[in-house]
Amino acid sequence: MHSQQKIGLGFTGASGSGKSTLAKLTVRVLVLLGVFADEQIASVMLDWFYSCLAHLPLEERAKTNFDEPAALEHELIAEMLETIIVHGKDFVAPGYRFCDQTRLHRVNLIRSDVSMLVFDGIFLLVWPNVVAQLQITIAVVADHDVRLTRRILRDKAVRGIDEATTRKMWDEYVEPGNRRYIEPHVSKADLIVENNNGQLPRALRETVKFVLEKLGISVDEVSRESAIARALAEEQRKLIF
Repeated sequence: MHSQQKIGLGFTGASGSGKSTLAKLTVRVLVLLGVFADEQIASVMLDWFYSCLAHLPLEERAKTNFDEPAALEHELIAEMLETIIVHGKDFVAPGYRFCDQTRLHRVNLIRSDVSMLVFDGIFLLVWPNVVAQLQITIAVVADHDVRLTRRILRDKAVRGIDEATTRKMWDEYVEPGNRRYIEPHVSKADLIVENNNGQLPRALRETVKFVLEKLGISVDEVSRESAIARALAEEQRKLIF
């Protein structure tokens, strides 16, 4: 561990921007460079904190707008960050099952001895009490059509949602939510990177370099490029946008 201080690193951006992929690859590069060991980094997803809808009939759950901050329990998110980063204590976070919009209770243990907490979520910059716990924030941006295509592929592969349903949700909820809640806050990020098709390697280079600088760690360019190339090669067949 390079420091006793716990670091909160947040990745945000609209649905389909590639923030989850960039977060995952950044973690892998930091591990390959020896900045952290695997067990010193904990990855957290905003998706874990959606409100449980088990009390509603299934037809009512299907009408829920998940693309607005009110759909999540942001106070619980802030509590998690404060518990781990400020107080240095373990936190057992929930999980979420999108197929029926129900919460999985106490399934994600985040240990207090981690050195870096990597948080990934679309509304990360909306809540001041969440932003206050993050030392580094990265916003990922991409064009509309690129993001929609990625969302269609992700929903089908990961959430079992067909294309027609995804497009309907996109038009009714996702893009309106993006314009209202995400785009206005992008400028608050410490770094903004573009991640359209073919831009992931450059986005990763910019992010890794920026994070290392913020951590006060010097790594020669050859070693950094080698780690980035290896991480990209490892993940090429299993990228999740």
